[in-house]
Amino acid sequence: MLGRAAIAVLIFVIALFAPPGKAPAADSPVPDSLVKLVRGFYGPYLIKNLNYEPPVDTDVIAAHATAHLKMLISQYYACQKKTQDDCGLDFDVIINGQDWDLNAPPEVSAQLDKANEYIVSSHFESAGAANDVNFIFVNQGGQWLISDVTQIQPGTETWRLTDMISAAQ
Repeated sequence: MLGRAAIAVLIFVIALFAPPGKAPAADSPVPDSLVKLVRGFYGPYLIKNLNYEPPVDTDVIAAHATAHLKMLISQYYACQKKTQDDCGLDFDVIINGQDWDLNAPPEVSAQLDKANEYIVSSHFESAGAANDVNFIFVNQGGQWLISDVTQIQPGTETWRLTDMISAAQ
């Protein structure tokens, strides 16, 4: 029987290496594959082991990103290597913080924002604080790919991954 940690790692690995979701037909429901993909991003953060470090957030995102976002992430990594600095991003965007304490998987939902764009929102509590992180998926060539990750809600500090890593270029 697998323990909780092993199950969480398995879910994460499946989500990390799964191909991006295929575009649904015009009359189909919200793509469950996108909700499942984003939910899988959080599996490693549910592991309760002090010696465990989850994968790098931008690596996880890049595996499912548009060419433009992949390019920005690549430039961000080059900036980090060259400057030995955080290059505009000093926290984990998946969990919206530097530290985390998730006790439950996030509530994840998706809504069609534009004809070619889904916003997949994850709502979770970490270290006693409510968080909402949005993954913006666009349909490119029949695949749903992440074009940005955002935190935009009234009363909180807002950010866009693309803005943060572009600023340091």
